[in-house]
Amino acid sequence: MNIQKVIQIVVVGLAVALFVGWYGTRPPKENNLILGVIGPFSGPVASMGEEVKNSLELAHVKNFRILYADNDGCDSKKSLSAYQSLKLQGVKLFYAPCSGSVMALAPLLRKNHDLLLTGYAGSAEIRKLGTEKIRFIPDALSIVDALVKYATDYPTQKYAILFEKQDYAQSVADNLTEKLGDRIVTREGYSANETVFGTILAKIAQTKPNRIIFIPVSDKTARLVLTEMKRNKMATPILGDVNLCDYPFTLTEFGLSGVCWKAYLDTMEAREFEHAYELRYGTKANYAFYDGVTYDIGIILDELLTGVSYIDERTIATIQKDMLAGVSGKVSSYEFSSSGEVLSGKYLKQVEF
Repeated sequence: MNIQKVIQIVVVGLAVALFVGWYGTRPPKENNLILGVIGPFSGPVASMGEEVKNSLELAHVKNFRILYADNDGCDSKKSLSAYQSLKLQGVKLFYAPCSGSVMALAPLLRKNHDLLLTGYAGSAEIRKLGTEKIRFIPDALSIVDALVKYATDYPTQKYAILFEKQDYAQSVADNLTEKLGDRIVTREGYSANETVFGTILAKIAQTKPNRIIFIPVSDKTARLVLTEMKRNKMATPILGDVNLCDYPFTLTEFGLSGVCWKAYLDTMEAREFEHAYELRYGTKANYAFYDGVTYDIGIILDELLTGVSYIDERTIATIQKDMLAGVSGKVSSYEFSSSGEVLSGKYLKQVEF
């Protein structure tokens, strides 16, 4: 055998070895049956991430597995990094509870023909997106409508807005400012990382509003704000959005009064979920409505993936079509607009403290 022939055999052998080696390192197709959850598993709103994880794991899914990626308190840039990390593992289905994450990821979801589901993100800006996302809960504008309707019954009253500087809360504050106009005497924002609120509260007190519209996100920070209100003997009634209604504490604990709008499901199945959650984790779900919806998302997705061996663009298109046609979980049924927004009129309830 001449030297040229030997070289040809060696080259072909190396090429085959490299191909087999490369192919063998790719994840098998079944590993692509994954839901990538990008959420705040650290930082000031880590309790939200923990609730999402608990709710999805309570669903006991069989047809896919779940991978979690931390975005450190809903940081949009870290959400992008988490997305890229999950993409390397073949993920095409995602869940994100943070509004900023959904907005940041949308262009990549569209480009890669991926799908994101959410049972938490409430920013009105998400309405501008298409069916690269499907949202199972009412958004900020649904809450704004309830707050404005309430304010209409008290036409001479003035309002101050106090909101956490986060996408959802900012969205509510902006829309309220637009709709209530000069009835808003001041608006103040705070960061979830802040611990002292005396200056902000003093500014609000100086404007002498009849009511304070409070739009918190982090339950820990909201507790600090209310504690400081109590310390400063602020007795101004509070109008709160759904977050304030869902915390494991109420305004009365701080000597305050007011009204909030609770997102709720008044069904036996919802109560069964709350009981199962408490039995499993030894504590009540802080965000029972959103957690119940997230639990349902896991169950619905598990059913839609029955018999599926690999998730590709066609699979994503089928899941989108099936969900938009209307789906049911164990807690509730869900109907959607053509843009992937839940039809949410039945979900809001006024609660007085």
